[in-house]
Amino acid sequence: FSTLTNKQKVEEIIADKLFQFKQLSSQKLFFEELFVYQITRTPLLDELKKKLTNITKLAKGHRGIVYKAKLKNKDVAVKVEYRNLNRIMIETKFLKILNKHNIGPKLLYYTDNYFVMEFVHGERIWEFMQKATKAQTKDVIKKVFDQIYTMDSLGINKEEMHRPVKHIIVGKKVTQIDFERCKFTPKPKGITQFCQ
Repeated sequence: FSTLTNKQKVEEIIADKLFQFKQLSSQKLFFEELFVYQITRTPLLDELKKKLTNITKLAKGHRGIVYKAKLKNKDVAVKVEYRNLNRIMIETKFLKILNKHNIGPKLLYYTDNYFVMEFVHGERIWEFMQKATKAQTKDVIKKVFDQIYTMDSLGINKEEMHRPVKHIIVGKKVTQIDFERCKFTPKPKGITQFCQ
């Protein structure tokens, strides 16, 4: 490919697909530069493909990338850490606790680098509320308060409830996502954050 193709974008696409590259050669011409890359699968992709199929990038955050995949014909989400901040271990720790209280997507399995959870079908809470009836909106907000109250009772602060539009999905059920910033505290503020 050439610099006319946008080298940075090419490298981003390669990484997003869980491949790696090595530049083998380059040559400058009149108004562009040509590159030859060798592209191979990452060890992570090889590992994921042992159990998963149809792996596609869904979203990229500050600390990780989320992929959608199939596990035995079921939709799952795979969260991969790309900065070494131990967020995967934090999130899996709290998902295990909160799943016992029917909070969050069901954690299926995990390693130090990634975890696989059920894929939550639905829409973000704000999008849902734009077309929901008053009764449906009240019901969803009550369910959110019930979940947050449970978390506060467990001494778990999510540190994300002041931005609920990004962290609550409404589908068959009301599901909170993104528990990577959770921590135990004697004074959790989930209810206060959600009200704000």
